[in-house]
Amino acid sequence: PEAPHPRITPHPVTAPFVVGPVPAPERARHDHMVRRFSRRAELIFDLRRWAAERTVAAELVRAVCAELDAPVPDVTFHRRRSPHTGYAQAPRRRAVMRFGEPTVRAWEERRRRRWPETGMLRFGDPASLDTIAHELAHHLVHHHEPLRTRDHGKVWVAWYDRAAVVVAALAPPAP
Repeated sequence: PEAPHPRITPHPVTAPFVVGPVPAPERARHDHMVRRFSRRAELIFDLRRWAAERTVAAELVRAVCAELDAPVPDVTFHRRRSPHTGYAQAPRRRAVMRFGEPTVRAWEERRRRRWPETGMLRFGDPASLDTIAHELAHHLVHHHEPLRTRDHGKVWVAWYDRAAVVVAALAPPAP
C-alpha cells in the first residue's frame, strides 16, 4: 500500500491492545461499491481480519479525526454485537437540516438525551479495523460533504479509502 501522509506517526498505545485476528465475514455489505470504486480495496479487505478492543478503537477514531480534519464524535460500544457491525449517527446540525428541528427535538424527548452535537459512532467490542474505517467514512462525509451525498456512494468510498489508510498506519501491530 501507498505510504500514509508524512504527519502520521505510529500509534502510541501499547497495552491492552489490538489487535487480535477475527474471522472476516464471508461477504460484507457494500463490497460491490468498494470493489468498483476503491483505490484501496485490498487494504480494506485486509483490515477485516483484525480487531481492536474499545480503548484502542476510540483512540483510532480520535487520531483519524485529527488527521482528516473532523470533530471527534461520541463513541459507544456494544459487547453483543459482531466486530463487523457498526452505526454512524449524523451530527445534530446535519440531522436538523435533513429531518427538521421538530423531528430532532421529538427524538431527543423520546430518548431523554440530546442528539450528539458532533455525531456518534457505535461499534461492537471488539471492533474490526475495517468497521472503524467504514463508520469513520460516514462521519467524514457528514462533516465534509453536501447534505445529499449518498450513504454508500463513490464519495463515501473515497473517504473510506482515506480513513482505511490512516487506520492501517496508526493501528498498533499484532502481538
